Amino acid sequence: MDGRRIEVRPAWVVVGPPNYAPDIKTVRTLYDLLLDVFVSKGQLPRPAQVSFKHHIAPLLERFSNLQWVNKGFATHFGCDGPQDFTTTELQRRLSQPGTVYRELRRQVYTAMRDYQRDGVAPMTWPWFYGDGMTSRPK
Repeated sequence: MDGRRIEVRPAWVVVGPPNYAPDIKTVRTLYDLLLDVFVSKGQLPRPAQVSFKHHIAPLLERFSNLQWVNKGFATHFGCDGPQDFTTTELQRRLSQPGTVYRELRRQVYTAMRDYQRDGVAPMTWPWFYGDGMTSRPK
């Protein structure tokens, strides 16, 4: 990776929904997960600067693209939904540095699921099958 050899071992990968629509990516991709693991373990450096275009917009756009396979995502993040992250105007507001849209950026950021804080709370993004269930694993 980036010209460096990384020792790997064979492994199985389990893929769940929405695998029935191969062109639709889930909110968090395997690449996202592995990048997070390698950065957290110090095997890859953190980006020097976060880029809206390269780091944030693709993630948010995947929320909106899931409208084609999930009615809940279609209602909230899909075309004409309150959080359609594919619109030029919403992307412009979210990508603009400074204080004008700081509160909007904060609201989107705090709506994201933080497992330490939220666990399987049904209101945090991204929504997962099983959120809001009354039973918990033993």
